[in-house]
Amino acid sequence: MRKYSNNLAFTDLLFNLLIGFTSLLLIAFLLINPIAEEGKIDPRSEFIITSSWDDESAIDIDLWVKGPDDTIVGFPSKDGRYMVLERDDLGDTNDLIQLNGDTILIQRNLETLSINAIVPGEYIVTVHNYSTSVSNENEEYPTPVTIDIMDMNPISLDMSRTVKVRLKEEVSVFSFMVDEDGNIYDMNDQIDIKIRPKKDGSRTFRNGNGVE
Repeated sequence: MRKYSNNLAFTDLLFNLLIGFTSLLLIAFLLINPIAEEGKIDPRSEFIITSSWDDESAIDIDLWVKGPDDTIVGFPSKDGRYMVLERDDLGDTNDLIQLNGDTILIQRNLETLSINAIVPGEYIVTVHNYSTSVSNENEEYPTPVTIDIMDMNPISLDMSRTVKVRLKEEVSVFSFMVDEDGNIYDMNDQIDIKIRPKKDGSRTFRNGNGVE
């Protein structure tokens, strides 16, 4: 009489063990995941301010922003806690990159400043022409610069303005207010306020008064 082995029970046991092991892994993952979320850094920006000019221009234009607590952010002081200058564009000076041994020209003139927290009060935006000469005889001068401010929550363009800037000149662009809920209001493009720090630490003030 022949004897036949039956592995059905053993197969069922392995299958049940596999299901149990998978379930335990899933439960462990769900329990661990909230802990990881607690340490997650949210890089969200509330507002983005950009300045852009002719991509082929060699001119170095600097973006400056003054916050409600008198914090001033520009190329010498890029990190203002809740305001950060993300990109300082130097005209054509930083348009060359090295990639796989090749030199690549990226012609783009764009400065970007992010406001990463809701700090209520008045903000003032200016641009400054840092260059000392116009090296490209074909470019338009005074240099046209377009400044945009975007609300990121939700994304919307709140204002776009183009100004013309001469060599070593600082031009007031606009001011705006932010309320406690992060809403922009009272935008004003008819201002004459200089905020760029001078070498002696002084600044020009509202309506042009002060040390130049």
